Amino acid sequence: MGRTLASLLVLGLAATAFAAPTMEVANIADLGGGLYGVDVWVHGNDGLDLSFFADMTFVGEQADPICLPGEIQQSKAFGVVVVDDDVNALLYHNTVGSGYDMALDSYFFEPFPGNKVDPGIVEAPNSYHIEAGTGTSEYFQDVQLVYLCTTGDISYDGYISRQGLNYDMAGTWCIPEPATLGLIVIGGVALIRRRRR
Repeated sequence: MGRTLASLLVLGLAATAFAAPTMEVANIADLGGGLYGVDVWVHGNDGLDLSFFADMTFVGEQADPICLPGEIQQSKAFGVVVVDDDVNALLYHNTVGSGYDMALDSYFFEPFPGNKVDPGIVEAPNSYHIEAGTGTSEYFQDVQLVYLCTTGDISYDGYISRQGLNYDMAGTWCIPEPATLGLIVIGGVALIRRRRR
């Protein structure tokens, strides 16, 4: 009995220790004007406080005909200063005259930008890439990776590292979700009908 219990405990710990991390959209905010703010988190799924490494590319596209075509938004403070992390996003957002609204930009969350490896963070038209980790002394079970401002769908491709193992991740998020898009269409039809009366 004691040996069986010990074996089950070891197997349980081994299964927990090697659970694959996941990446998910935790929140979608309708910003108006056809723009959506998307919060993306990484989950360790192992119950342990450990570091993460991300080598991920995000691209705006159209995943499904019922979804909206996406275009990732990038804006600059004072029209010239690239803002790629949440600390500077908040700083410039609160700086009078910067012309910067952090809700209308895309940026990565600390501690990732502080622990970049070459090429680090790369902005390109409708694409956003990061190669960075949380650092050797920063441990998390869950951590926010990126905020993306988009007009619609976002695809992602790359890997998340945890406990020295790389976990490939690829897919597309329908932004807004089809149910939300359906409600927007119904609301629009109702407004048109109301104006015609």
